[in-house]
Amino acid sequence: MSQTESFRASREALVLRLRDQEKLTFRQIGDRFDRSAFRAAQIYQAARHKIQFPPNGLSKRLNHLLAKAGFTVEKNAIANALRAGKLYPHCYPPTYGVYAHRELCEWAGVDPATVPMKRPLGYGKMTHAELCRWIGVTPHLFRNRKKMPSQ
Repeated sequence: MSQTESFRASREALVLRLRDQEKLTFRQIGDRFDRSAFRAAQIYQAARHKIQFPPNGLSKRLNHLLAKAGFTVEKNAIANALRAGKLYPHCYPPTYGVYAHRELCEWAGVDPATVPMKRPLGYGKMTHAELCRWIGVTPHLFRNRKKMPSQ
């Protein structure tokens, strides 16, 4: 750890202690460090974020996405979820795409080709319609229709 990083870590630890244990306001903390109250709040939020999401090799976006979807961000848990088909691109969780899937598979040590998918990648309306024409089935039969309320 470099000298700058150790200074930041000690400053963040001190700000956390002053705010959580000694119940000082951000203005009081800022005065102690000769900074503004807003800057003290930023340091506090950064420290809280580091506690909530310790560095694990994943991007902040992917950590946040997995935590929001309710997954434990541990390699074994994620690898099991990938193998069970609970994580797949463009379906669940929302905004989880191909690039995030590749990054997550690489991080968890899972081969993306062995992960079950809900549907093939690139399979959209046009591909579906083309396949239906090819087999001789009308594509509109497979649409999800809302049930009409009983009268």
